[in-house]
Amino acid sequence: MSLHTQLDFNSSSFQKEETRNKMKWILKTKTEHLHTADTVPLGLPQVNMKMEYQKKQMEKGASPARASIALSVHQKKCVQGVLKEQ
Repeated sequence: MSLHTQLDFNSSSFQKEETRNKMKWILKTKTEHLHTADTVPLGLPQVNMKMEYQKKQMEKGASPARASIALSVHQKKCVQGVLKEQ
């Protein structure tokens, strides 16, 4: 077996080992992420705050003022066409 052949063999086995290590690392990080996502209720306080705010707004009877939208003639025609299709 020549030295060149031995070097190629070692190089490919090194690349395979490196690829295997990368895959292990990816699986480990993904597993940790999934575990964290399953155990920690992310965003729950924000959702509760929003629901409370919306409930208060409904009790007040106040709806947020909406700004009028200025559309060009072409945009108006497009919107009217879509509404007619529906």
